[in-house]
Amino acid sequence: MDEDETIYGARLENKLPDSWRFMGGNMGGLPNERSGHGKLKLDKWKHLATQECDLNFFSELNVDEGMLQHEDKISSLVSGWWNGSMCRSAYLKEKDRMLRTKRQQGGVGMITNGKCTSHLMEQGSDRRNLGRWQWITLRGKAQDKVCIISAYRTGASWVTTQNQLVALQTTDDNTPNYTDPVILWKQDLTDLITDKKQQGCKIILTGDFNDDVSSETSDITILARSLGLREVLTEKYGAAPNTYSRGQTPIDGVFMSVGLTIVQGGYTSFEDSPSDHRWIWFDILTSELLGSSMEERARPIERKATSKIPSVRDRFNKLLNSHLCSYVPLAKVTEFFESCELEMNESGEISDHNKNTMNIYDDRIQRSVRYADRLCRKARNGKVPFSEEAQIIMGAMRIQKLMLLRIKLKGRKGRPRKQRLSRLAKRYKYTRNISETDMVVVKKLIYATSKEYSIFRPQAHEFRSTYLGRIADELSKEDGIPAEIHFRNLQTQEDSIAQHRRIKRAEKRGHGGGVSAVEKEEGGSRILLTNKNDIEIEVAHANKKRVQQAHNTPLREHPLQDLLGEQLDFKRWEEILAGLVDLPDEGIEEGTRLWYEYITNQNTDHHVEINWTTQEYFQSWSKMKENKGSAPGIHFGHMKCINPESEAAEIISLMALCPLKTGYSPDKWRIGIDSMIPKKQHDLRPEKLRLILLMDARFNHNNKLIGKMMMEYGEDNDLLAKEQYGSRKEKSAVQHATNKRLVLDILRQYKIPAIYCANDAKSCYDRIVMMVGYLMMRIYGIPGSAAKCSVETISLMKHHIRTVFGDSEFYYGGEKWKEEGGEYPHGNGQGNGNGPAVWAAISSPLLQILREQGY
Repeated sequence: MDEDETIYGARLENKLPDSWRFMGGNMGGLPNERSGHGKLKLDKWKHLATQECDLNFFSELNVDEGMLQHEDKISSLVSGWWNGSMCRSAYLKEKDRMLRTKRQQGGVGMITNGKCTSHLMEQGSDRRNLGRWQWITLRGKAQDKVCIISAYRTGASWVTTQNQLVALQTTDDNTPNYTDPVILWKQDLTDLITDKKQQGCKIILTGDFNDDVSSETSDITILARSLGLREVLTEKYGAAPNTYSRGQTPIDGVFMSVGLTIVQGGYTSFEDSPSDHRWIWFDILTSELLGSSMEERARPIERKATSKIPSVRDRFNKLLNSHLCSYVPLAKVTEFFESCELEMNESGEISDHNKNTMNIYDDRIQRSVRYADRLCRKARNGKVPFSEEAQIIMGAMRIQKLMLLRIKLKGRKGRPRKQRLSRLAKRYKYTRNISETDMVVVKKLIYATSKEYSIFRPQAHEFRSTYLGRIADELSKEDGIPAEIHFRNLQTQEDSIAQHRRIKRAEKRGHGGGVSAVEKEEGGSRILLTNKNDIEIEVAHANKKRVQQAHNTPLREHPLQDLLGEQLDFKRWEEILAGLVDLPDEGIEEGTRLWYEYITNQNTDHHVEINWTTQEYFQSWSKMKENKGSAPGIHFGHMKCINPESEAAEIISLMALCPLKTGYSPDKWRIGIDSMIPKKQHDLRPEKLRLILLMDARFNHNNKLIGKMMMEYGEDNDLLAKEQYGSRKEKSAVQHATNKRLVLDILRQYKIPAIYCANDAKSCYDRIVMMVGYLMMRIYGIPGSAAKCSVETISLMKHHIRTVFGDSEFYYGGEKWKEEGGEYPHGNGQGNGNGPAVWAAISSPLLQILREQGY
C-alpha cells in the first residue's frame, strides 16, 4: 500500500515514454447528465479516463444501450474526450424487441483512442449475447498480437445470473450446463482464451470477477493459472486492499500471459472512482505489448465520380461546368492560350506572368473537379448492395432519427436544423411529415422503418438487379445497344468483382496502397523496418539510386558529357540534331560513334503538328480504364466523365494542350508518387521492389498521345527496325517467339554453330538518359516544345513515397537534385505513357546499326 492508505500501487501520474495505459473498473450503472449524482460520476469518469489513457474498460453498465436516448449513449457521453475514439459495449440482448427495457443487469464495454484503434485487428463480444465480456485483438508492426478481454463475472443466484439463465433457456442450440451460468461463464471464457492463444495472441484479462483475485485457492485464480495467466498487480505490489467498498478482498484485477509485465499500476481510491469499486490502471511498455507500435494507416481515397452510370456522370458535368465557368470563363482561357502561342512564336518561351497564370488556372480546374466529385454522389461502402429502394429506406431511417434527436435536444446545443431535414427529405424522396413533434409518434415511425428494413435486407440483391436494369436502360438510350446486353455485361462485371474479392480474402491479400515494411541490409543480415519514417527514407534512398544508374555511361562521362551538354540543356541538344556538334577523332568507343552518326544523320525538319479539338481530346480518353492509378487529384474517372460538348471540357482541353505548345507544365504536374510493389514474397529490400511512378492523369495522358504519335511517325517514315516487335501494330511477342523457335529449328537441322542469348534488360526505363529520350522524340516527329514538356516535367518531378501509412510529406527530386550537388536524374519512369514508344525508338537504331555491321 502507498503511504496514503487510500491508494494501492503507484501514484497515478504521467505515463512513461513509449508505453500504453489501460484503465477501468466497475461502473455501477452507466451515468447520465440528468441528475447531480450522474454528473458527478461523469466528471470522475472523465478525470480518470483522460489521464493519458489508451484503452478504457468498464463493467456492470446495467443498461440495454440499444434502448437509450442518443445523449445517454456511451459515444455521446465521452464525445471529445479522445481523438479518434471508438466505443464498444456488450449487454444481454432480449430476442423479442417488445420485451426489451432500458434496465438490464450486467454488461461490459471498451473505449479505444485513436492510437489504440489504429492497431485494431479484430473485435468481438460474448457469443451468447449475455453481456459477459468484450474483447479486441491488437497487432504490432512485426505481427505481435495481444487480445484484451474486459469481463464481468456474476455470482450464483444473482439477478444478473437469473436473467442469463432465462436467456439461455430460450435459445435453440444445445447448450451444455445451461442450468448454471456461472459454470458456463468459465467454460466459454476458457474456449475464447484457448482459441486466441492458438492464434498466437498474448492475453490480458481484466474486469470485475466477484472473487478474490489475490487468493491462490479462489476459482478465478485457479482458472487463470490453468490458462497460463497470473494477476500482475499483486505480483508487483503485494497484498491488495478490498476493491469493493462493502467487501473485504480485491475482486477486480488484471491477469496477463507470461512475458507481459506492467511498468506501473494500481487501484484508485474510492473517492476518485465513479462507483463503489476502486478502478484499476496499469502501464505496459510498447515493446512488451506489441513489439513495436504501428502508425495509423491512411484510409484509401474514395472515388465518387464514375462514367459508368449516366445519371452520376450528368450530375458531375453539371456541377463542374457551373463551378469552373464561374471562376475561369472560357473567353479568358482562350485569350491566355493565344497569348502563349504568340510569345512562343516571338521568343520561343512564355513569360513568367503566363507561367503563373497557367498554375492559377490549373489550380482552379482541380478545385472545381473536387467540388463536383464531392457532390455528385455519396460514396457507398455498406454491406447492403446499393439500389434506389435501399437508399430510400435507409434515408427514411436517417431522417426519422434526426427528427427524434430534434425533439430530444429542443432548446439545447447541437440540435439538428430543420433545413437539414428538408434537404435530406428531398434527396431521399421522403414524403412524410418532417415537422412531427410527438416523440411517441416518431419512435413508432422508426420502429416501423426498422421492421421494413429487416424485411428488405434479405431481398437487397434482388433490388440491386432492378437497379442494374435501370442503369442498363440509361446506357441503352445513350448508345443504342439493347438494354439486355448492357444488363448482362453489368451483372457479369459485378460477379467477377465479387469473385476476385473472395479470392483475395481467401489468399489473405490486402487492399494494396503501398508497402507496410521493408528490409535493410546491415552487417551481412537483413533488418525489418516497420516505422513510417524509416520505410520512407530507405525507399527514397533506393529510388534515388535507380534514377542515377546511367551516370557512368559513355554519354555522361568525359569527354562526351562536356561536349554534348548537361541534362536539360535543350539548346545544345538541338545543335546535336542539326549536326553542329562534332565528336573528337580519338577517345570515343566505336559503338558510341556509330550511334552518334546515326542520330545526326536523321531529318528533323518535319514534325507532327500537335493540335486537337475538344471532341478529339476527350475521344482519346474514352478507351482509358477508369480505375487506372494516378497521382492524387484529377484521376482517369474524372476525365472520362466530362462531356466534350461543355464549356468546362473546352477549358480543360486547352489547358492540357498548352504545356505541349509551350514546353512548360503546371507545378501540380511536377508532383509524382513512388508506389512500391513487392516482386517476391520474402524479399522486401527496396531495390528489389517494383517502382511504379504515379503521375498527374492529364500529364500521363499527354505522354500517351506523344507515344502514339511517335509510333505512327516511325511506321510512316520507316524508322523502326524490322526486328522491333514491341509496341507495334500487327506485331506481337508471340510472333517473335515463333520466329525464334523457327530460327533455332533451322540451326539444328542444318547443324549451323550459333549462340543464343536471352537477355532481359535490367532497369531499361530507369536507365534512359534524358538527352537520348529527347533526341529520339525529336527524330520521331515530336515538336521541341512537346518533347521538352515531357522530359523536363519528369526530370524536375518531386517524388513522394507511398506506403500503407499514406503519402510521405517529404520528397526527393525537384530542385533538390541541384541543391544536394547531384545531377538531374535519368529514367522515363515506370508507368509513363510514352515509355514503350521511347524505348522502341531508342532500341531500333541499335538493331539497325548491328545489322549494318554484319550481325
